[in-house]
Amino acid sequence: MPDEAEELGIVPEKVCYVIVAARELDNEPADEDAEEPAHVPRDIGDGIAAAEEFGHDAVYQELKSFIDGLNEEEQINLVALMWLGRGEYERDEWEEAREEAARVHNRHTADYLLDTPLLADYLEEGLDRFDISCDDVDPGRL
Repeated sequence: MPDEAEELGIVPEKVCYVIVAARELDNEPADEDAEEPAHVPRDIGDGIAAAEEFGHDAVYQELKSFIDGLNEEEQINLVALMWLGRGEYERDEWEEAREEAARVHNRHTADYLLDTPLLADYLEEGLDRFDISCDDVDPGRL
């Protein structure tokens, strides 16, 4: 059986980089009373909302370029990991999540992820389901 990081299909350092950068983009103070939408469409959209809000922000552009620069498998795994952390899939449904992410994959993956509220939290929770923490990864592997 492969180890957790190998099964993830993307090195944890890359996921942690996305988490840190996504947190930088989150300029809004945490609202403890805010509710998540009951349903967030699974289709990968065109990223208009995030692009309009952060389009000229250097961190946004750097993160978008980073995600766009990932290979297709890494992008698919990043989306599946976000869905896992969001609770759309359980840990034992990882392959199903990956298959669905592969089915809907297109050139708008970075936009889709950057349009996702709480992206950093979802990715962090997804890593946690693999027993991986950003505190334990080596940033030199990026």
